[in-house]
Amino acid sequence: MSREWTDNQKKAIEARGMQVLVSAAAGSGKTAVLTERVKRILCDVSEPCLVNEILVVTFTKAAAAEMRERIYKAIEAELNDDNENNEYLRRQMNLLPVGDICTIDSFCSKLIKDNFHLADVSSDFKILDDKDNNELMQSVCDRLINELYEENDKDFISLTKMFLNDRDDSEFYEILRKLYEYSRAYPSPQKWLSDVAQAFSPEISPENTVWADYIFKYALMLSEFHINRLEKCISLMDEAGGFSSDYYLRFRGTADKLKILLECVNNRNWDGMVSVIKEGIIVKPYARNSKVDEYVKELTKNVFDDVEKDVGDLKKHTLPTSEEHKKDCEILYPVIKKLCDSVIRLTEMLDAEKKELNSYSFDDILHKTLNLLVAYDENGNEAETPLLKELRNKYKEILIDEYQDTNEAQNKIFRLISRDCENMYVVGDVKQSIYRFRLASPDLFIKLKDELNDYDGSKKPSKIILEKNFRSREGIDKTVNFIFSRLMTRAVGEIDYNEDEYLYFGADYYPEKHTPDTEIICINDEDCEEEISEPQVVASYIKRVMSSGVKVTVKDSERNIKWGDFCILLRSTKNKAEAYAEALKANGIPVSVSTEEISSDYKEIQFLSSLIRVVNNPLIDIPLISVLMSPVFGFTADELAEIRMIDSKADLYVCLVEYAKTSVKAESFLRKLKLYRNVSASHSVDELVKYVINDLSVYDIYYAAGEGEQRRANIKGFISFAENFVENGRKGLNDFVRALNYAIDNGEMKSAVNSDSDDNCVKIMSIHKSKGLEFPYVILADCSKGFNRRDCYNSMTLSKETGIGLKIRDDELFTRYHSLSSSATEKAILFGDISEEIRILYVALTRAKEHLAFICDVSGKTLRKKVRLNSHFTTAEGKISPYAVYKASNMSEWLLSCFAFHKDCKIVRDCCGVEIIGKEANTDFGVDVSYVDSFDGVVITDNDENGAEALYNKELLEKISDRINYVYPFDSTGVLAKVAASSTEMHRDSKAFFATKKPQFLKGGFTGADKGNAVHKFLEFADFEKTLYNVDEEIKRLSEERILTDEEINVLDVDTVKLFVNSDIIARLLKSQKVLKEYEFSVLRPAEDIYENASASVKGEQIVVQGKLDCAFIENGEAVLIDYKTDKISDESIFVFTYKNQLDIYADALYQCLGVKVKEKYIFSFNLKKFIKID
Repeated sequence: MSREWTDNQKKAIEARGMQVLVSAAAGSGKTAVLTERVKRILCDVSEPCLVNEILVVTFTKAAAAEMRERIYKAIEAELNDDNENNEYLRRQMNLLPVGDICTIDSFCSKLIKDNFHLADVSSDFKILDDKDNNELMQSVCDRLINELYEENDKDFISLTKMFLNDRDDSEFYEILRKLYEYSRAYPSPQKWLSDVAQAFSPEISPENTVWADYIFKYALMLSEFHINRLEKCISLMDEAGGFSSDYYLRFRGTADKLKILLECVNNRNWDGMVSVIKEGIIVKPYARNSKVDEYVKELTKNVFDDVEKDVGDLKKHTLPTSEEHKKDCEILYPVIKKLCDSVIRLTEMLDAEKKELNSYSFDDILHKTLNLLVAYDENGNEAETPLLKELRNKYKEILIDEYQDTNEAQNKIFRLISRDCENMYVVGDVKQSIYRFRLASPDLFIKLKDELNDYDGSKKPSKIILEKNFRSREGIDKTVNFIFSRLMTRAVGEIDYNEDEYLYFGADYYPEKHTPDTEIICINDEDCEEEISEPQVVASYIKRVMSSGVKVTVKDSERNIKWGDFCILLRSTKNKAEAYAEALKANGIPVSVSTEEISSDYKEIQFLSSLIRVVNNPLIDIPLISVLMSPVFGFTADELAEIRMIDSKADLYVCLVEYAKTSVKAESFLRKLKLYRNVSASHSVDELVKYVINDLSVYDIYYAAGEGEQRRANIKGFISFAENFVENGRKGLNDFVRALNYAIDNGEMKSAVNSDSDDNCVKIMSIHKSKGLEFPYVILADCSKGFNRRDCYNSMTLSKETGIGLKIRDDELFTRYHSLSSSATEKAILFGDISEEIRILYVALTRAKEHLAFICDVSGKTLRKKVRLNSHFTTAEGKISPYAVYKASNMSEWLLSCFAFHKDCKIVRDCCGVEIIGKEANTDFGVDVSYVDSFDGVVITDNDENGAEALYNKELLEKISDRINYVYPFDSTGVLAKVAASSTEMHRDSKAFFATKKPQFLKGGFTGADKGNAVHKFLEFADFEKTLYNVDEEIKRLSEERILTDEEINVLDVDTVKLFVNSDIIARLLKSQKVLKEYEFSVLRPAEDIYENASASVKGEQIVVQGKLDCAFIENGEAVLIDYKTDKISDESIFVFTYKNQLDIYADALYQCLGVKVKEKYIFSFNLKKFIKID
């Protein structure tokens, strides 16, 4: 039975003989349309086109394999006894396996291998893996830097002053590497680098630079945004009455100055704009208002606070006048030119090394392909090569899937072989372009779409829109349109989300449903003594849905919902997924975690990597301990202590050999180890890995530990890593161990998990991982996670739109200040990143088939304030202002600002203090809203007649409570099996600490502990070197990344932080070989070290001590410890007495874990504002 196609799908399938762009919305049947088009081309005997006469390019190898399989089955379905074209069709099917249905990397590799003599490479060249590529880059960079030092060129000396720190060349190395990688995304890397340098020419006035475009764009948005808000505030004050004339003057005067700024921007009057900013925009007169409307008073105050902050930030950028810019460029131009010339030189050196090794990266192969297709005459003009002519004649049609993820260099290849797009057919959805970090260029898709007209049946280049969503319920489509019509604009989002971009309901196979398809769960633990666990809320929500008896639709029938219908989507699974998995497991919910990489936290990965290290070298203690104490070999801590006591100074392996003389278990382990070492000597690495896994039943042992399918997939991923190592022509266990260490440290070992598994378990994955997949129930969690803006605050920044942004170093003032390039590049990166985050949100929402749930933490006052302002001050079209979208800190801010207008979302309005009576949007879809504000499980809902519902698993909480309150039935010795290092000082006299915690009703504001936590958090995440230059800028960065809350910033003792980072000890830290922050450890210590009055019966007992040291640095092979204390202690001797034992344990832990002796120990007292040395 043939499929019914929509009108636009038919057009996309049948349009021939011209350039075609298909803009395919989520769930619109893009792959089916592409498959049908290819099938019809290959089956059409009236216009014969053989398989080897088309090129189909996909984004991944898996997509290529799927496409090939689909086409094969589609052609096979055309075969029948009455078809006179059977022989032709069978020929096409026989050609399919060798047809060019592949990724761009595969296409280029094949082309180079077929024409190796033209490409100046050997026919047996190999592809470099990431590890080898990075090692080669490091090696060649080191050599280049040494050569540059030896040459002692004056421009290089200036370059070193601008970039190099006092410790090493690592910053310069990173800059070279990043510039090299950016350049490779362009058809001519050398030309791109030359253009980047030329932009710094002092002869170019600021308004004629690409940098000015971004500053003007930002200033335009800022001024329009705040003028609109200030004028609305004036209207509100008029309506409310009672506000003083000076208060009015503040708003009116500031709005007028912003209008002057706006006029300068619209006229591209650079010096005029800079002058307005430097003179000051904020009007100062201010008078207190009494007896005025409190809501209007608070709202107007918040608006003006935002104006002051944003204008202040703009002024901090110290935008240069034309004359100042010229002087800056006179300093920067020779430095940047030297830098770009160094990258060109690096490219030449790398090319020579790779030719010698006969190994290349895919990136190299792509550029070699470009060199095969294009030649240049003496004037630099392009000319087609004989090979390009051959390819243009060969391919009758070139089809490119996921075109929105193409970069400039790849696009150049497509344009060349398609006769300048004459027979190029591209498919994609720019709203799903989420690979900016890979230097994808969604603007290529946008530009082409803007240029083309709708298809009208003629042969002129055209676009076709696939707008119907056959995946989701209508409520999902309407939710997506509701949100993105308010968020996504050309200014921020790179396209206007209008009716051309809307999702239109096409999944009419769903039965009618009388409950909303969308749900919001707001969590607020601001007034809770304990933090509410979002993973626990998600687990309780899933259990509630499972017990509700809800049905899901599969094809044309319904069935009961099952665990496998749920997917929890996270912006990033790193350091997050495990918490959700644990919460689900604690609630009896089966779960599968699909991560981008295999986390080293997984026990099976720890075991296998440690075992391979031990097979390679048994004399390294830590991996040996890990293997012995694993569930595979099962040695206990007591047994390990016995082994170590044989000879505390000898290698553990030596002690183990001695111990094996009286221990069957140890003797059995050594026999296994000898066997594996023999296998490693006679077999390849991958064969060794497989042998070990089978011999020890590793699959079965770790499958039983929970998350069975994920663990099985991790083990398969480990095997695949070993197989790839061997396939790439590398040998030797020692090399494999090095590759293994690098892959785990850099997250480059991929899990073999199958995201389409039929296993009945809840899936947890990143939004990127979910692209192309679909799930009946999607839960978008961790929506309040801050956007990552770390790349904006480096001394040198990079953007493909603006090139290099470089701050200028002032050695006299010991600081860096913004140049026009650095200010503009920071804005360009932020515009690009925020646009990408909007598209990532779109991808997440469009994975849902039947139900979509958002989990939003609304505990932060700043979040609620911004939602309140965004909702009150919308644009004339009812959108959230593009500037407000740009300034948002997380997805929750966007979502709640939109949903505040929905008629069903009174709870959202109430919790954020939004008043929009009469302004609710005219929506025709429902939303359920729940509000969790206590740990006891009370949930307020908009749609629950009883007003409350239990989301938490009370039975589980009772079990936890029982375990916490359990009293050991026998006489207690008072000796713990495990203690925290930071609590060891308590054991000197534990009674002194009895009942020191204040009851909740006596608490008020930030406690001393809260202030201490704020200090520790700042020092953990702060970059000390950047803090040295500008503490306020570093605090701002940590705030924007939602690492520090506003409350934490308010209690930070900034003056003492400045004192700390400007100390001699921190100067030593900045020059040290290695810095450790918040270093976690777990070591064995004798009981008598912890308990001074330990009885004879427990002396010698080993206690596991776990802890986290604040900071340490390695200096000349020895360590210096630093511990931060915020205690209100005024006597140094008390510090020494109280904390000496704790720092001694830290020192011992560093020695046990890293083999590094500690030569100095310090406490930094924030109360005394000084370092205290602990002897």
